[in-house]
Amino acid sequence: MHSATLSSTAVPRQGLRQQRLLASKQHIALTRMSRKTGGSRIGLMCMTSSHDVSQGQASSSPSSATLLSRRREILATIAMSVSVGAFGLGSLPCEASVLDGLKEYKRDSNAKFLVGPIRLVRQRMFNVLTLTEGSSPQYGEAQEALRKASLDCLEPAVGLQGFAKVRDVCTLSIVYKSVTKGPAAKHDPDSAEYKEATASLIALGSGLHNLDDLLVAGAAGSAEAGNQFKATFISTMASLDRYELAVQKCIGYEPSLDRKI
Repeated sequence: MHSATLSSTAVPRQGLRQQRLLASKQHIALTRMSRKTGGSRIGLMCMTSSHDVSQGQASSSPSSATLLSRRREILATIAMSVSVGAFGLGSLPCEASVLDGLKEYKRDSNAKFLVGPIRLVRQRMFNVLTLTEGSSPQYGEAQEALRKASLDCLEPAVGLQGFAKVRDVCTLSIVYKSVTKGPAAKHDPDSAEYKEATASLIALGSGLHNLDDLLVAGAAGSAEAGNQFKATFISTMASLDRYELAVQKCIGYEPSLDRKI
């Protein structure tokens, strides 16, 4: 009778060791997979949890169900504590949070290359204004600074002049195409986002060309050009702001000039 008791308790203990070994192996695999995916363990947690649930449903042993439940709690704690911060998200449902997190991460990454150039134009434009102020405006230098500020939209850089004959090299135009026709975002030509992006880019391009013409005239000695420059500069900067907001809207942001990129 004593040997029978030992035999009956040995089976659950052996099953317990096997469950613990399986949990350890899955945890190691989870860690390795998370490194390959850049630390995103939320999706792995979802897959592990759903796998454990299916095993738990198939098992009729109370001890096995308890172990499975405990393992899910441990894996969930590890996954959420390590990886939720990577997306800047709170505790959200698995599938929805993973997709939303990836979309937001992609959008924020794209914004550096889409909104960033527009803000660079704005920064350089103030250098242009500085060169036109004072008792001795430097129109020639201002014109050179303006063309540099336009990011190859007024005149391609020397290294891009040959390339510009076969395709568009204007950075502002490239951004426009990316947020309206893809790959950053796609919008129907009849949509409000598409129309606003188009109109704002046209207004910005017109303003930049008007400023360039005024600087050429100013360098040639036209006093009237100097008087008109500041007003044209202000309206062009307004068009630049409008264009940035349109681009933000196209990629899914709530438009704001104060948004951190």
